[in-house]
Amino acid sequence: MSTYTKKRKTSILIGLIVLILLSGWYALSIGFDEALYTKKGTLSYYLTINSELIKDVPKPKMVGEPSYYSSCGDGPKPPAQGIIYRSRATQEELLKILDQYATEHEFVKDQKYFIFEHAYDGNKSFIHFTLTPENGLIQVSFVETY
Repeated sequence: MSTYTKKRKTSILIGLIVLILLSGWYALSIGFDEALYTKKGTLSYYLTINSELIKDVPKPKMVGEPSYYSSCGDGPKPPAQGIIYRSRATQEELLKILDQYATEHEFVKDQKYFIFEHAYDGNKSFIHFTLTPENGLIQVSFVETY
């Protein structure tokens, strides 16, 4: 084996080790980020958004692309994942669709969380959503906490 071939193999090996270390550092840094906002199709989306409930949230009359939210929790705040999008649907339409979505997934409307108008308890998690008017559209924020 020539010296050139050995040097080339060594360079490739060092490059691969550096790439693996950087990838691991990136995965750890986003995994422990207090609050991370991401778009579907990005590496951070695939590494942090694993809730099928959040991935499948109905998005009636959505305008633009949704943003996804992930938090590892901090102090008293539990870990959470969510989706934020804008919609042309009315608040009444959105309320009906999202309430039906929550109850179809065996969540029960919860009145004890006065902080959230639309809150639901599940077997392993808690969800809430907000509907905020914004420039003629409704901003929907749907969050699942564990």
